[in-house]
Amino acid sequence: MKVAERRKWYHELFRISIFLKGLDGALELLGALVLVVLGSNTISTIVHNLFEQELLEDPGDFVANLLVNATHNITLSTQHFIALYLFVHGAIKVGLVTALWKDKLWAFPVAGVVLLLMVLYQGFRLGYNFSWILLFLTLLDVIILVLLKSEYDRQVRIIARRGNKQGA
Repeated sequence: MKVAERRKWYHELFRISIFLKGLDGALELLGALVLVVLGSNTISTIVHNLFEQELLEDPGDFVANLLVNATHNITLSTQHFIALYLFVHGAIKVGLVTALWKDKLWAFPVAGVVLLLMVLYQGFRLGYNFSWILLFLTLLDVIILVLLKSEYDRQVRIIARRGNKQGA
């Protein structure tokens, strides 16, 4: 694959990955809103009602049990913490993705630092409590870091070309 083709492919992959990160951030914002508006007791009731039939058919269903148990005894302070966490995390993602999508050069190093901190934190969590899902998400974030660096280099080359054309 030629260098130009590879760069174009990286660019497209980068766009797809930040779109998905932006969608994830929007869902986090929505989750925070739902948690605040409905409250943990209502969410627990909804989850229980959604999975009640499944648990009657298969009491050992891992996913159903996980969701029902996770929402069963959420305290008010835990509810507030989760809502605040989702809101802040989602707002940062949506803000950075918007800036990256608009090719704001400052957003690349900021997003890189934020993502690197998340990867380090996730690595710490993996060492403390291993999870295949968290490992998968961490590896995806590492790939996005590589794509972010590639796209940053691309943007710098574009700016340099513009500068050379204007100076000529």
